[in-house]
Amino acid sequence: MKITFAFIISFFSYSHFFSQSDSVFKLDNLGEKISGANHEAGKKLNHCWKFHSGDNIKWAMPDYNDKDWKYVNPALRLNDLPKGTFNKIGWFRIHLEVDSALLHKAVGLIINQAGASEIYLDGNLVDSFGTVSANGKIEKTMNPQSIPFPIIFGDGKSHLLAVRYSNVKSSLESIHKGKGENGFNISVGDLTESYIGKYISTSIILFMFTFYFAFFLALGFIHLALFFFYKANKANLFYSIFSVGFGTTFLTLIVQITFLDGETITFYQKLLSCLHNFYAPALIAMLHFIFYKKLHKLVYIWTFLFLFDFIFNALDMEIPYFGVSILLLFFVDVIRLIITALIKKRDGALLIGIGVTFTIVFFTTAGVLVNMGNVNMALDPTKLSGLILSILIIYSTLSIPLSMSIHLAREFARTSKNLEKKLVEVEDLSIKNIEHEKEKQQILADQNITLEKQVIERTHEVVEQKKVIEEKNKDITDSIAYAKRIQDATLPSKELKYKLFPEAFVLFKPKDVVSGDFYWFMEIKGTRFIAAADCTGHGVPGALVSVVCSNALNRAVKEFKITEPGKILDKVRELVLETFSSEHADEKEKNSSTVKDGMDISLCCLPPASRGDNGEKITLSWAGANNPFWYVQQNEIKEITANKQSIGKTDNPLPFTTHTLELNKGDILYLFTDGYADQFGGPKGKKFKYKQLEDTLLAINKLSMPEQEKVLDKKFEDWKSNLSQVDDVLVIGVKV
Repeated sequence: MKITFAFIISFFSYSHFFSQSDSVFKLDNLGEKISGANHEAGKKLNHCWKFHSGDNIKWAMPDYNDKDWKYVNPALRLNDLPKGTFNKIGWFRIHLEVDSALLHKAVGLIINQAGASEIYLDGNLVDSFGTVSANGKIEKTMNPQSIPFPIIFGDGKSHLLAVRYSNVKSSLESIHKGKGENGFNISVGDLTESYIGKYISTSIILFMFTFYFAFFLALGFIHLALFFFYKANKANLFYSIFSVGFGTTFLTLIVQITFLDGETITFYQKLLSCLHNFYAPALIAMLHFIFYKKLHKLVYIWTFLFLFDFIFNALDMEIPYFGVSILLLFFVDVIRLIITALIKKRDGALLIGIGVTFTIVFFTTAGVLVNMGNVNMALDPTKLSGLILSILIIYSTLSIPLSMSIHLAREFARTSKNLEKKLVEVEDLSIKNIEHEKEKQQILADQNITLEKQVIERTHEVVEQKKVIEEKNKDITDSIAYAKRIQDATLPSKELKYKLFPEAFVLFKPKDVVSGDFYWFMEIKGTRFIAAADCTGHGVPGALVSVVCSNALNRAVKEFKITEPGKILDKVRELVLETFSSEHADEKEKNSSTVKDGMDISLCCLPPASRGDNGEKITLSWAGANNPFWYVQQNEIKEITANKQSIGKTDNPLPFTTHTLELNKGDILYLFTDGYADQFGGPKGKKFKYKQLEDTLLAINKLSMPEQEKVLDKKFEDWKSNLSQVDDVLVIGVKV
C-alpha cells in the first residue's frame, strides 16, 4: 500500500523526470494561470541543473566556472543515479536566461524537498529551509509544502540560481533501500497566482483527505457497532478494522501536508508505510467471512507475513523486494479468493469482487507507474483527461465501501422480504390457530364438566388416602422417636462419663434421628472401659445393629468377667454372630441366612491402679477392629494400628491383639469412627481425611476438653457447609 498512497499524493502534485537539453534555461513567461487543481503551473526548472558533491560557498557565485560539473536531476532518485553521485551534501547550479519582462519584478519560487536547502540568486542568499549540514546531528530537514517565496531578478538577462542541499538521513536510507526521491524540484510562477494556487490546492487536498478520513472512520465505528449487536457476523468486525486502518492513512497524509518539519514528515511517512500491515489482513479475513462464514488458515499466514514486514520496517531492516513481493502476492491471493467465490456462486462475490478488484488493480497499476516515474499525474478537473482521472480516483477509493454498502443493503432488503413473507404465513397460521383454538375451547368446556365430576370423586379418594398416609407417617415417626429414646437409654449417661473421666468430651452427631455409631463407658471394680464403635449402616438399621453390639459389650464384661480388650472383642464377635445366626435352619440355610453385619470399634481399658496421681506411669491396654487409636504425648500424636477385621462375619477370623502402653498424666486419648474424616466439603467438595483430622487434634490438644469439642464441631460444620452429612460422626477425647 506504500506505492498506492504515494500515488494518491502525486494526484495533487506533479512528477517529472530529468530531461537534459540546453545548458541555459530560458525563463520567458510564467505559464498558465494558477488554479486549485494546477497549483504548480508556471515554469518548472526540471532540467539544466549541474551538480557537484561537497560543500563550498564559492559555488554560489555567478562567475564560478562549473563547466566540469555533471548534469543531474535534482529530484535525486538515487536508484536512477550512478552510485556515489550524491553523498550527504552538495551544490546544484542552474543558469537562467530571464525575459526582460520579468526583471525587477517579484516572482514566486516554489520548492518541494526531502532534505534541507539554502537558495542563492546571483550569489546572494534568498531563503533557507531547514539547517543544511553533512552532520546528521546538526542537519534539520524541512519541506515547505509548495509554499511560494518571492525572488527578484536584477539587471541583465543572465542569472544564476544555486541550491546548497543536504539530506543525510534520507540519503543513507535510500542508498540502503534503493528507492524514493530524496532531492528537490523547483517551479517559478507569478507570486500572487502561486499564493492563490497554494491556498486553493491545500484547501482542496485537506478537504478531500479529511472527508476520506472521517468517512472511513465513521464507517468503521458503524460496522463495529453492528458487530457488537450481532457478533455472529464477524465480517463486520474485520471490515471495521479495515476501514479504520484505511482511513488512518488519510490522517497521516493530512499531517504530512500540514507540518513542515522534516522529522515529523519522515515519522508519518514511516507510519503510513506500515498501516497496510494491519488493515490488509483484515480485508482478506472480511472476504473469507462474507464468502465462507469462517477464517481460512491462509488468513493467519498473511497476518504473520505482514507482521514480519512491519517488524522489519520498524527496525529499519530491509529484505530486498520483500514488502513489495508480499503485497503483490497478497493482491493475487485476494483476486484468487474472489474468482473462487464467483465460481462457487457465493452470495455477494460479484458485487464485492468488482469493488475490491477495481481498487487493487487501479491503484497497483497507477502506483507502480508513478513510482517508476514513467507518467506525469497532474490532476486538472478542467480538462477531460483530468476529469476522467478524478472520477477514477474517487471511485477506486470508495469502491470497496460502496460495494459493501450495496451488499448489506441487498441483504437487508432480502431479509425484509423474507420477514414480510413470514409475517403473511404467520398471519394465516394465526387465523387457523384461532379457529382451532375455538374448537379446542368448546371441547375443553365439555371435558371440564366431566373432569369436575371426576375431580370431586377422586379428591375424596385422595383425601382419604392422605389421612391413611399421615397416620402411617405418624406411626413411623413415633416409632423412630421411640427407637431414639431406646438408643439414648443404651448410651452412657453424662453422670457416668464425668464420674469415670472428669476431663473428656464426646462429639456425637448422628446422620439421621438414630445412629449406627455409639459410645460405651463401663467400670468394673475400678477398671474403666471406653469405646467408640461404628456399626454397619446408619439410621434405623444401624441403630438396631448398635443395640446388639452394645449389649454384647456389656455381656462380655459383666457376664463373662473379661477385662483384656483383645479378648473382649473376641467374645463380642462370638456373641454378635450368635445373635445374627438362625438357630432353626439346617446348616446350608444357616450359612445363607447369616447376617454379615457388625461393627468397627476402638476399645480402651484403664486398670484401677492406673490413676497416675503420684507421678507414676499410667498403664493402658487397647484393642481395635479397623478403627485406630491416637494419643497425644509431649505434643506429638502417636497411633496404634487396629486389626484389619470387623466384629461380625469375617473370612479367616483371627484373635484381636491387645496393645499395652504407658502414659503420663495429662496425655490425651482420641477414639473415633470414620464419619468425621469421610465427610465431603471444603472449597472443592472433597473428603476431610484423617491427615487433616490429625493436624486439627494436634493444634487444639492444649485447650480444655469442652473447648476442643466446640472447635471440632465448628470445623466440621464449616467444612460440610451446605452439603449433606454422609455418615454418623463420633469423636471421643479423654485426658488421663
